[in-house]
Formats: sequence, structure tokens, C-alpha cells
Amino acid sequence: TAINNSAETTYTTYAVDKSLLHAGVNTLAVEVHQNAASSSDLLFDLELTVLKADVTTLVSTSPTLTLELTEDKRLTAVYQTESVSILSDTLPAGTVLTKAGSPYLVSGDLVVPAHTTLRIEPGVVVNMPAKASIRVHGAIEALGTVSDSITFQLLPTETEANHWGALFFLHTTDTTKMRYVTVKQASKGPGLYNAVAALSAFDADLVLDHMNLTDNEANPLSARYSSIKITNSRLHSKVLGDLINVKYGHGYIENCRFTGNDYPDTDGIDYDEVTDGVIRNVVIHDFMGSNSDAIDIGEAALNVQIDSVLLYNITDKGVSVGQQSIVRLSNATMINTNLGVAAKDSSWIYVSHSTFYGVGTPIASYEKNVGHAGGNITVNHSLMSNSYDATLLVDDKSTLLITDSQSDNDTLSTVLNNQTGTIGFPAPGLYNLGLGTASFNSKGSNFFPEQPAPTPVISALYVNSTKIDSRTEFIELSNPSTMTLDLGGYQLSKGVTYTFPAGTLLKGGHSLLLVKNRFTHLEWLTNPSIHEWSEGSLANEGEAVRLNNPWGMVVDQVIYGFGAPWPSVDNLDEKGLKLMGLERDNHLAANWTTVSYSSLTGLSTTTEHGRPTLYPNPCQGPVTVYLPDGSTSRLDIYDLSGRLRFSQQVTHGNTLTLNLPSGLYLAKLGEQLIKLMVAESGIEPGSQP
Repeated sequence: TAINNSAETTYTTYAVDKSLLHAGVNTLAVEVHQNAASSSDLLFDLELTVLKADVTTLVSTSPTLTLELTEDKRLTAVYQTESVSILSDTLPAGTVLTKAGSPYLVSGDLVVPAHTTLRIEPGVVVNMPAKASIRVHGAIEALGTVSDSITFQLLPTETEANHWGALFFLHTTDTTKMRYVTVKQASKGPGLYNAVAALSAFDADLVLDHMNLTDNEANPLSARYSSIKITNSRLHSKVLGDLINVKYGHGYIENCRFTGNDYPDTDGIDYDEVTDGVIRNVVIHDFMGSNSDAIDIGEAALNVQIDSVLLYNITDKGVSVGQQSIVRLSNATMINTNLGVAAKDSSWIYVSHSTFYGVGTPIASYEKNVGHAGGNITVNHSLMSNSYDATLLVDDKSTLLITDSQSDNDTLSTVLNNQTGTIGFPAPGLYNLGLGTASFNSKGSNFFPEQPAPTPVISALYVNSTKIDSRTEFIELSNPSTMTLDLGGYQLSKGVTYTFPAGTLLKGGHSLLLVKNRFTHLEWLTNPSIHEWSEGSLANEGEAVRLNNPWGMVVDQVIYGFGAPWPSVDNLDEKGLKLMGLERDNHLAANWTTVSYSSLTGLSTTTEHGRPTLYPNPCQGPVTVYLPDGSTSRLDIYDLSGRLRFSQQVTHGNTLTLNLPSGLYLAKLGEQLIKLMVAESGIEPGSQP
């Protein structure tokens, strides 16, 4: 094409691919063509320029740049290198997350397609943005090691939310295998029904081992129409709901620990319509909310095997079976649960070689929903000790058969080789209930992987049956553990009524007194370990004294008496009852002895007969001092705030006129503390008779 006139001097710009240039000398080859041989001129002019950002002088490092343009400018973004690998959208087949490429950042929702396995090497960290999930239709193979685990977590720099979505397995084509994997700060997936937990499975197969599911914003694990096998793992929930919920599939749980919370309706393990499910070598503890079970089996779950479980501090049931389910329970240890085993709604549970200690009612068979009939329970070779309510409960719609078992509370029928009497646990007050293999062959559980932390125990009682003014009723609580217990919110709910205020601490191995009248002894007025109840009295003939924790669970109960089998107490010597050792079971009378009032309180006292006193009391002016031995003593009078209002040496028969405002005072005469009521004022305190 001929170029004429001004076009002959107009430059045309071309962008050159910088990859064509290399370090050193470069050669630029040029061809120039004429349009016709008769052309009168031939012009050629070329320049190669490079624009290179000056990264030593940055315009700004702020996320927002304000710039006033007075001329053309070229702005180049200079990116800071990050040691992170980006994962987005759909992963291709053969993807492997390596430790060398870790950490990985998921840029949004991530999909593992069907027939694709995402492999993750030990030591890999996967950072998730807020609300994003990983949806798996194929499988994940994440096999960490004890020293190099794999972690799925919220992106550390994430500020918009405090959780991400979920690992969501939906209609998977392969089996997922995960070992030594931590999933934390997850919540739920996008499905309201099929992605309700941090790990959610719907029509999927998961084999999980050494999982850490203790720090998530939703329930740890949920499965629908799936097969779940989880072993050697730890689970904890910070929200309402079940730690593991398996519906309409298969569940296998072994060597796992479930730690609860104080939300209501929160169970450790929930199997619904599960056939041939297994729960073995499991510890479930501290489910403190109302209506919370350790294990809940329902919706016609069939042939569920529960073997070797330790369940403690459960507000509702240890094992609940309902809705026509069938369960076999063996080698179970239950401590401090409201109900031990409960069967209802035409369900069956077969219990063998199990131990129930400190359980409200160990065995309960009853109709829950009208018209669905009751439960059916058989129990053999089991031990039931220290039951707070009743050992057995069965209504007329249910069945209960108990054989070759023993209770130390209620009398069991001897026709079926049952026994009633003391069970020789090594140290039941410390929850050491192991009886050894030989005993297991006959009765009770031998599964004691740990001893729960002891709770405060009622360790002494004094009833003051003769109503001596210089004495007061009291209950002693002791801490049998080595750790300090916070008694704030603990309640005495039978015999007397009292709630310990927040911040009440009881050191390990120490005791405190809960008294009917702390003004009985001057030394108690400023003693923080002396608490005064406001309602109730201890019955002279004996009664139940019950201690509940802040969640309403019974943690200790003593039903005392003063006749056989309880030690005899002679009112003349003013003795009280004392537990002979904190490791002993305080619900058994044989473990108590009698101790003097002064020994129990640590105070030196005199007897009722011939003790020092002041009279008349109440007084309206002069009062006379009585000292039985005619000796000299000191009289100190305090108001109820503990201020000293009067002090003087006195002798037998000394008469004083006190000028004190009308009211109640405490007079200390020698070692005797006397309540003194002044009706009218006399002369100034300290005036001589």
C-alpha cells in the first residue's frame, strides 16, 4: 500500500513480548518494502523502549491511593511475594497438596469432583476464607502422622467472620480416609439438612482416625445415609446439638473422647435407624445442660453394640433407648448421671457387667409416649451403688429382669441370685471403683480408663438436738481432690436450703462449715470459710442432706440417722457425726463415727451445765455476771458488725449497767459466746457498778 503525505511521518507503536528479549546482546531484524519500484523515497526510523517500574520508590503502600492527575501517568502494581498456594473452583484429577507447597489458600468454595481423590501430605495446612466450604463428590485421602498432622482452619487474616463453612461429603464415589487431621473454626455447609456439621456426610463413606474436632462453631460430625468409622479421636462442641449424629446408615465409634458443654438437648452420640452400630472404648463426660444424654439410641436402631464405656457428669441419661430400638450394653461405668439406663417406647436393652455409682436411678424402664408401650430391660452381673433416688424404676407398661447383681441401697430380690449389701470399692469417695478382673468375672465393670475429678462431699454433721444456745447446727463440706474447687452456685437442697455465692473457693484437702447461726461463736464472724444457711434445720431423728452442682445435678447425698446402723450419739456429750475418711463412701453408715462438737468446730467450749452467762437477758439496764467457779474473766461486747463496744475484767456476781442502743449484741465471757439483747439504754459503757 502506498503511503503518502503526512502518513509518511506518523509513527506506529507495537508491543513486543518481553519474553523475546534475553540478558546480553539482542539482534533486531528488520525488513523494509517498497510499494513500487518507481517510488521516489524510502524512509526507515525505529526505536525500542522499555518501561520498567521503579520499585525502589513506591507511590503508596496503602490499600487506597488518592492521586491528582496533572499529566499522563503509568501506575504499576508491585506485588509482595507470599509463600502460599492458591486453590480455587474445581480441583483437577491427580491433585496432591504437598508439605512443600503448604500453606494452601482456598479462594472460595472448592469442589472435589466425582471419581477424583484429593491427596494431602502430612504437615499440610489448608486455610479457608469465611463461609467457604469444601464439597467432596469424590474422596479425600489426608493421612497425617502423630508428629506431622494436617489442619483445616480459618484463614488467620480473616476478619469478616470467625468461622468458615464445612467439609461436606455429598454422594461420594470413593471412600474418604483421614488420619491425624484437625478441623477447627468450621461451622456448617450450604445444605440445611445434609450439611449441618463441621464434617457433614450425606450418602458418603468416611474412615476417620485420630481426628481433633474440638474447636468448631457447629457440631463436629453429622452423617445421613452414610457409613462412618471414627477411632482414636477427640470431639467437643461449643453449641447446642449432638457431637456425633448418625441417621439411616452405619456407625462405628471406638477409642474416642466426647467432652460436653452446658447447652440443653446436647447428646454425645446419637444413633437413629442405625443397624449393627458399634460404640466401644469410649469416654463421654460433662454434658451439663438439661435433657442431655451421653448416648441416645432411637428410631428403630437395631443390634447396636455398646461395650466398655465410661460416662460421667451427665444431667439426663447415660444410655437412652427408645422407639423400638434394640441395644446390648456391657462393661459400662456410669458416675453422676440422673438416670443410668433408660428404656421406653417398646425398646429393648440388655445390660451386663456394668457399674453404676452416684446415679439418681441406675435402671429405669417406662412408657414415655402414651400408646407406645414401655421399655424392656434385662440386667445381669451388675453393681448399683449410692443411688440418690431409687435403684430401679419400672412402670406397669414395662418389663425389668435383674439377676446376679448387687445393690447397696435398695433390697433386690434374692430369688434370682441378687444381693443387697456393701460393695467393696477401693476408694469410692475418689471415684476409684476398680474391683479387679476377678470381680469382673462375677459382677460389675472393669472399664476404668480414668477417675473423674472428685466432687465436694458432706463429711460431718451436728444437729444440736438439745438446742444449747452455745452450739449451732452445721454441715461440713470437704474437698477430697488436690485441686481447688469453685463452689459458686452449688446448692444444698434437702434438709437445709443454701446456695453458695460466686467466688466460693475450697482448696484441695480443705473443708468449710455451713452453719445455722454463725453468731454462735465470735471466731466465725470474720472467718470466710464459715457460711450461714437461711432456711431449714437438721432433723433430730435423721433425714436426707443433698448437694447439687450449679446445673442441678446431685453430686452428694447423705441420709443420716442416730440409731443402728448409724453410730449412737449421746446428747449429753454433744457429739456429731464425722466421715472416717474422704476416700470412703459417705452414704454408708459404717463409714461414720462420732466426734465431739469442739473437735468438729476446732473451738474450745464448755458444757451446758454451769457455763458462764449474763442475766437477765434481755436486759433493760443492769446485768449480772455469772461465772460458775467464781473466777475472774473478761467480758467483751460486740455489735453485729464485729465492733468492740464494751470491754472489762469481771468477777462472779459483778453487776454492770450498759448504755447501748437497743438491739442484739454478742457478749464474749471467757470462752463463752452469749447473744445479749438490750431493750433500753442505761449509762455509758464502762461505768462501774
